[in-house]
Amino acid sequence: MERHEMEHPARWPSREGEESEPLRNSLEDVALTVNDGPTELPDANTWQILAYALPYFSLQALNTIFTVYLTTYLTSDLGFSASEVPMLLIAAPLAGLMIAPVFAVLSDRSGNRMGYYAIGGLTMATSQFCLAWAREMSGGNAAAAKMVAFIAIYSGSVGAQAWIVGLRAMSAENIPARQQPTLNLWAGLASGAASVSVLASGFVRPSFRLVTVIGGVAVLSTLLMPWLGRSSVPVTSPKKLAPAMSVRSVPKVVLAAIRNVPPITRRTCKTQVLSQFAWFPVLHYMSLYLSESYSAEQTTLASRSASSASSGAGVRVLLIGQIGALVLQCVIARTWDSGFAPSSQPSAAQLQRRMLSDTLALRRIWAVSFATLAFSALGTVVSRSSFWPASVWGAGISAISPLSGWIPHALVSYEIAAVRQGRVGVESASSRDSSAAFFVVHEISITSGQILSTLVCGAISFGFERAGTSDSTAFLFVPVVAAALVAGVVC
Repeated sequence: MERHEMEHPARWPSREGEESEPLRNSLEDVALTVNDGPTELPDANTWQILAYALPYFSLQALNTIFTVYLTTYLTSDLGFSASEVPMLLIAAPLAGLMIAPVFAVLSDRSGNRMGYYAIGGLTMATSQFCLAWAREMSGGNAAAAKMVAFIAIYSGSVGAQAWIVGLRAMSAENIPARQQPTLNLWAGLASGAASVSVLASGFVRPSFRLVTVIGGVAVLSTLLMPWLGRSSVPVTSPKKLAPAMSVRSVPKVVLAAIRNVPPITRRTCKTQVLSQFAWFPVLHYMSLYLSESYSAEQTTLASRSASSASSGAGVRVLLIGQIGALVLQCVIARTWDSGFAPSSQPSAAQLQRRMLSDTLALRRIWAVSFATLAFSALGTVVSRSSFWPASVWGAGISAISPLSGWIPHALVSYEIAAVRQGRVGVESASSRDSSAAFFVVHEISITSGQILSTLVCGAISFGFERAGTSDSTAFLFVPVVAAALVAGVVC
């Protein structure tokens, strides 16, 4: 029976009353490579898992810098206004929407994942250092410093997309599908440790340059890890490249990938638009919100010392939240069951049944996190003028924030790795070789939600700025409540 299952292509579950059909493949006309068929990957050892998980420490270190320290740095040190900040925050979403597809197509075409990862990492680190020393690089000229910051943020965002495309494609190609949730759990733990490290460095006196050094060194120190942890059994053995593949074919490839994206990934992408719309404001503005809430209760301090004290108070609250997040992820990691013995090689049918079971469990946790986010975001609006209640809501949001990254990435990488390794979903080698194209569909859904959120936040900030209203950051969280509630239903 098991042999019979393996000889026929796996079929995705159909809707009630419809006959189950194999996933149609329209990527044939933009085929990337032709291989000899799927290769069964051996179980990855602990070192290989860590080699692909630890780089997320460096990515999250820079992400924490951007979400916690950047807004305050831009407004206090470089002189950007509140309505100008969204022009910089939108850099990462725009790069994900416009640049990531190009990198995905070129990466699939060449198969050179490591090159994109390494060059992207170097670009991220260099741009971050330029951002931290923008004033010195501009000779003290305020306008020039703003321009340096603008270029550094946008170039770093482009580098981050190359880094992400390379790493996620390598992970799907070198780690068995059944171990993808485990890999993502370890990546989540590495991300949690990075957040705690960066926040702890600003516990007493936040310093953008200090956290920049931490993030930059972390990126540079993990550049070779995926190469050292690659599998000795490659998933594919490319024979030729399709001559028609080029940058001009990007729209065609992306549209084909969208039409053929597997069902679990498709549903996750739809949810991610709402999820990122909800999470983007609270991640980027929570530190500023806590600073404003703290300053509202401190009227006796001088202006500069009050600013430093309020920033430090916000960082301490977020540090407590991230410690809670790390503990939460450790609990999940200890209780997660892969469902298979370490040395077992499950059949395609067994893997698909387990994948659907894991998907259901992950979606339930995701729905609970959305409900918690909606309730906490509402609390931040109500408690905006009182620091201690505001800090409780802020710490709670910070504690569950890693779930917004780990769960959807676990769902997507689980399924795409299974497709990539020929276990479920598609019959054609060309679709299996398009793992980066499928990942970029997920990235587009993320950045679409972030761009919408940035535009809404910019409009709200501009309105309050024109009205002369101060301490209005809490009102950016009002749309979060509705988006989180809808996302909890959709997921």
